[in-house]
Amino acid sequence: MISATIYAAGGSEIFRDAFPDNGRIEIDRKILAASERRLTLSLQIPILDMHGYWKPDLYRPVMQLHWTIRLDSAANCNYPLLIFFNMAGINRLSVYSTNLCDDCRMEAKMNQQTGCYELTAVMSISEATEPFAFVLDGEPLPWSDMPGRVLQAADEEIPAFPTAAWDPVYCSWYAVHAALDMDYLERNTAKAAELGFGTFIVDDGWSFDESKRATPQTTPTWYRSIGDWRVSERKLPGFAAHVERAQARGLNYLLWAAPFFIGADQPGYSDSSEFLSGLPGNFGVFDPADPVRADRVIGQLGEVFSQYNLDGMKLDFLANVPPDPTQPHGRAAERFIARLTNELRKHNPKALIEFRHFYSTPRMLRYGTQFRANDTPFDFIENFHRIVQLRMMLGSKVPVHSDPACWRPDELPENIARHMIAAIAGVPMLSMELGELSETGEALIRYYLEIYKTHRPLFANGTWRFRYEFDRVAWLSVKDCKCCAAWVTDEESAKEIITGSPAELCLFNLGANPIMLPPGGTVFNYTGHRMTSDKVLPIAGMVKFRK
Repeated sequence: MISATIYAAGGSEIFRDAFPDNGRIEIDRKILAASERRLTLSLQIPILDMHGYWKPDLYRPVMQLHWTIRLDSAANCNYPLLIFFNMAGINRLSVYSTNLCDDCRMEAKMNQQTGCYELTAVMSISEATEPFAFVLDGEPLPWSDMPGRVLQAADEEIPAFPTAAWDPVYCSWYAVHAALDMDYLERNTAKAAELGFGTFIVDDGWSFDESKRATPQTTPTWYRSIGDWRVSERKLPGFAAHVERAQARGLNYLLWAAPFFIGADQPGYSDSSEFLSGLPGNFGVFDPADPVRADRVIGQLGEVFSQYNLDGMKLDFLANVPPDPTQPHGRAAERFIARLTNELRKHNPKALIEFRHFYSTPRMLRYGTQFRANDTPFDFIENFHRIVQLRMMLGSKVPVHSDPACWRPDELPENIARHMIAAIAGVPMLSMELGELSETGEALIRYYLEIYKTHRPLFANGTWRFRYEFDRVAWLSVKDCKCCAAWVTDEESAKEIITGSPAELCLFNLGANPIMLPPGGTVFNYTGHRMTSDKVLPIAGMVKFRK
């Protein structure tokens, strides 16, 4: 039996007891009133049959027991969950809070003498804090099932998302960084529409005159110019007419913004002696509770949205307002995000709003419409893993977007196929100069986008499952009562998926070796050509089974 103590901010003890059988300690209004605006939960967790852990600020599970494990969370950044599991991938103990909004710091420190982790969870409390629970969940389930239990326990609903949130996306970032010009935009919007993309995102670089690429030399001062959210007419003359032409081609048009950032070259930078975070001489992150700055940014972005009749925005770096239970900003950050997204939806109720990894959390489901894997250029393996992480945290029927796939023009064709296979595990996104694609590269993009569109109803409405083997994804699948699509990495995972699959199965080989198959499948190589033998699934190949 694990005992717990809860302290108020001043150190006085306000609760001490063993965790009840249901594993929940209810933080009722009486405890909230006694908290002095901060609670600390303290307990000892025996290190029994524990070999790894996971928390929401990781991209993969950690197969090691570190001396100290720390997680900071708030409404705009991560959420309070720490999972310990064994070598078989079974949950041994998960610690979480159903309060996903207030600033929280969870810290587990190993005590060798007692063979325990000494765990504390410090939670800020405000007038808006509703009763919640601290939970110890030892249910022997696959550890990757535990985020779904948090989603359920916190009563976060999956909203209805705009249909366009499932459209394939082209993003300018890796292709051109901030070296934007109208020739590039015209050329690539036309080609993106012709290839079958439905959304075009102009990333960073549209709001300042300088033309530059992200290199080791430029990144230390990259954000000096941002914070005045107006389209650079010098760099992008005639931008409004361009947006109209792109939309006439069938594209949703989005602009990027980092609403909490103020660049060092902006007048507002010198107005403040304090920022919550940032890099001195590059940019600062302002306090979202500052009404003057908040009103200015929301007003400017709303004006840009309306002026150019945009279809949405990519809102970036929302997690850079740092969680801190001693100086909380999470609720202020959420109020800002709510105001900004409401402002955009006043102009377009179906506005597409992209969030990125560390603020793609259950709490943010009410504000974003698509949730994108974090940056991992040239790396289809990590892109696949990050897509799976978001699916694990957010659940099925949520538009999880890949990081933009990108590769060198001289990349091997089978690796291009792997990039696309990984990308269609989410809503596929690409960022390359489309005019520089090889003939093979363009053909592969068309082929895999067509596969995605064929399976799009299943991807959007099916149930997603996955299995981890140590710190890697063994397989990912999505199925309904009739169909299943799956991504496998070896022969064992392929057998696991094929056994008991529904009437139709489409299997992709994302592993390093060919996979032996049972009879009855139709096998295609990475270009979509049918193989003469149905016994082997080649590297980057696909097999279809019909029962």
